This record gives sequence, structure tokens and C-alpha cells, in this order.
Amino acid sequence: MPSAVIPLIAWTATVAETTLGVLLILGLWSRWVSLGSAILLAMFGTAMAISFGLKSPMDYSVFSASGAAGLLTWHASSQHRDRALQKRN
Repeated sequence: MPSAVIPLIAWTATVAETTLGVLLILGLWSRWVSLGSAILLAMFGTAMAISFGLKSPMDYSVFSASGAAGLLTWHASSQHRDRALQKRN
């Protein structure tokens, strides 16, 4: 990355982490926030693996946290689908 862009990326990642974390705690837009969290964590884990080797994201359980966020996405989507089916009937 060009050195001029790195601070922007760092701030964007920090704001995204904070926003997604707060929204998860508040339980707002669970499907989309958990999907965003899963994607962001997968991107962090991949960047860590490329930069520092595969041991680094494994030490911090980044990929398991990404998987957990993916399961939360699946759970929130199934609840949304169930509510939509109940409204139809």
C-alpha cells in the first residue's frame, strides 16, 4: 500500500471494529452486523497470515471468531426468516 493511504485504512478499520462491536452489543441489525464482523475478521486474519505467518492469526483465534460471527449471521437470518413466515400465516 502507498504510505499515504495506510493511516486512512487504519482509521477506517478502527471505526469499523468499534461500530460493529457496539451494534452487536446493542443487538441492532444483527444479520448485517454479524456478517460484516465475519468478513472484517476474515480479512484481518488473512492480512495477519500474509504479513506475519499463519501462526499469528491462529494464536489470536481470529479465524474462529470469524466463524462464530458467521454462525451468528446464520442464526439471525434463520430467526428473520421464521418471523417472516409467521407473518404470512
